[in-house]
Amino acid sequence: MDEYIQLKAASYGYRIILVILDVWILYSCWHAITGETKLDMVPVFLTAAAVFIPELIKRHIKRRMISGDDEYYGSEPNEIILIVFSLAAAIVLVLVGILFNR
Repeated sequence: MDEYIQLKAASYGYRIILVILDVWILYSCWHAITGETKLDMVPVFLTAAAVFIPELIKRHIKRRMISGDDEYYGSEPNEIILIVFSLAAAIVLVLVGILFNR
């Protein structure tokens, strides 16, 4: 019961933080579009980290759990492809940020 309450509280806290970061991004985008200031990339990087880091941790934990089990051998997607796509997405985000800062 206590574990469920802790997980639910952490889930709500995570969602609230993401909503706050999203509002910050929209506010920063609005100011960049109206020409008042340049686009602030800090909330974008924080949101990306808040989304990607838990996913990486889940993948690592899952990989460690099934590492010695023959039943799951070969069922995991190719790690190199996932890393390449993740890096490509990060590069696109950085390039978009650079273009908006000009």
